[in-house]
Formats: sequence, C-alpha cells, structure tokens
Amino acid sequence: MNSSISAGKKTGKAFCLTLEKGDHIVGFFGRHQPNIAVDAIGVHCSLADS
Repeated sequence: MNSSISAGKKTGKAFCLTLEKGDHIVGFFGRHQPNIAVDAIGVHCSLADS
C-alpha cells in the first residue's frame, strides 16, 4: 500500500520510509515550537528480523 499526506508549508528536508514485508510502524513522535507548529516528526518501527 502506498499512501502519503502533506499538510502545511513545505520546509526542511523531505524523507522517505520504506518498510519490507513484516515490518510495522508502531508509533510516531514529534516536536513543536510553542505558538508556532509541529517542527519535527519521527517514526518508531518494528523490523521483521529484530
């Protein structure tokens, strides 16, 4: 399944996350600047061979 979403103003560096069969996204985390917006986002993954 390929899906993506974009929102807000594009700044910073783009990234791509490729998961193999059996890998899973298990969570997200982020950082924000008070009274501004989310300025960073990350992904926690569980890999099939781990």
